Amino acid sequence: MEETKLYRPLGWTTPDESKRLVELGLGVDTCDLWYAERFEATWNQSMNRHDYSETPYYYLSFAKPSERNFSLDCVRDLPCWSLGQLFELIPASINWNERFLDGNSICFGSQEVFAHNGSDWHRENAPSLIESAVKTAVWCLENGYITKE
Repeated sequence: MEETKLYRPLGWTTPDESKRLVELGLGVDTCDLWYAERFEATWNQSMNRHDYSETPYYYLSFAKPSERNFSLDCVRDLPCWSLGQLFELIPASINWNERFLDGNSICFGSQEVFAHNGSDWHRENAPSLIESAVKTAVWCLENGYITKE
């Protein structure tokens, strides 16, 4: 399956990242944003029906699907997490190893250990802080450091 192409936002998960977090068991009640997934529809006069595009597009909403006062005619709603919300979910420390930032990297360990030999710590690095936060959340979910739904 081809990954959804989307402008890389500074502060929230992409639809593909959101799907991955849900697959790993992150509860949708922990999200603070929502995507409404839609498909472009065109009227096919000869067949007397709507034809839908194969590639979805997304609207970002701050309101929960049940709280919207308008219809987006969406196929489905996807949870979305902001960078701040991911930092709320990612533990501040694991086994006495504090979480700290090093550029766009999110690390667990002591900065002293990190500076000297780099052993006994975990690091997730990506081009942007939100991508590092997603990778860290995935690692935490896979290793039982974030409670699953």
